[in-house]
Amino acid sequence: MTKLQKFRHIELDPSYDKTQNPKRLTVRELLPVGASWEHNGQKYEVLKPWGVLAVPLNDFRSIAIVEGPFETGQKNHAYVMNANGSVRLEIDKPRELITSSFYDVYYVASALCFFLSGSSGDFRLSINEIDGTIFKISPSR
Repeated sequence: MTKLQKFRHIELDPSYDKTQNPKRLTVRELLPVGASWEHNGQKYEVLKPWGVLAVPLNDFRSIAIVEGPFETGQKNHAYVMNANGSVRLEIDKPRELITSSFYDVYYVASALCFFLSGSSGDFRLSINEIDGTIFKISPSR
């Protein structure tokens, strides 16, 4: 299996100065709306108007994705997608955090982590990249 190439985030307005943020946009409004990459000569993309956070996995054969960060309901979900555009793993919220929303994904100490926020606080889910199981739930500050 070949690796993904030319990964990039898709911004709603690539020329907007996020650092100065002259329009005082919210974090939600500053989110990328998608991600694109190439695999075996084909272009792939995930594009959602409600925002997409995407992180290539360390092996560059899959991408961890959070759709609709900070959203509630069906717009908000997390998964791992293969470089060929097929969904490999859906990340399920633990029962005790079911009302929380996914809001970020990145590596922490070489572990793939999805982050949730809700009325009970913020939590980090450390995920097994092979099968999607949660091997650790930690409060996140």
